[in-house]
Amino acid sequence: MKNQDDRLSRSLKLDDRLPKAPGEGMLVAIAPDVEAIPTLEVGVRAGAKVLVLNPQRDSIAQITEAIGKSRISSLHLVSHGVSGSISLGGTVLSLANIQQYRQQLLEWGVSEILIYGCNVATKPEFLQVFHKLTGANIAASTKKVGNPVNGGSWELETVIGEVKSLLAF
Repeated sequence: MKNQDDRLSRSLKLDDRLPKAPGEGMLVAIAPDVEAIPTLEVGVRAGAKVLVLNPQRDSIAQITEAIGKSRISSLHLVSHGVSGSISLGGTVLSLANIQQYRQQLLEWGVSEILIYGCNVATKPEFLQVFHKLTGANIAASTKKVGNPVNGGSWELETVIGEVKSLLAF
C-alpha cells in the first residue's frame, strides 16, 4: 500500500510542473505610457504575470527583477516603439544603448520575447542584437501594433527563431 502512495505522490509532483493556464510562464511588462492599461491587464491570458513598469525606475532593471522572482519562459513587452527601438516608459532600448544592458539581458534567460510596439522591426539590426544578447527567439512588427479600431494589429509578423508562445492577449 505504501508503494502506491509513493507513486501517487510522485505523479502529483510531476503534474504540478505542467502548465495550468495558457499564460503560465509568461511575463507581460507594460510601459506606463501606453493607452488603456487596465483593459490590457484584464485581457492578459490567465496565469500570466503582469508588470506595469514604474517610469521613475530603470525598466530593464524592473524586468530583470521580475524574471528573477518567477519561472518565466516568455516575455511580452507592451510598449511604444519606433524603427529599431522600444520605449518602456522610463527606458528607451535601442542600438545606441543596448550594450550597456548586456549583463541584465543575459540574465533574463527567457526563450521568447514578443514585442508589442509599433514599427520596432523596421530596423532588423536592432532585433538581431537583442536576439544575440538575450538568446531568445523574437517576434515584433514592422507595422502599427494595437487595437484594430485604432488602425493597429496584434500580428507580430517579423520573427527571429521559432516563437511558439501564444500572444499575451
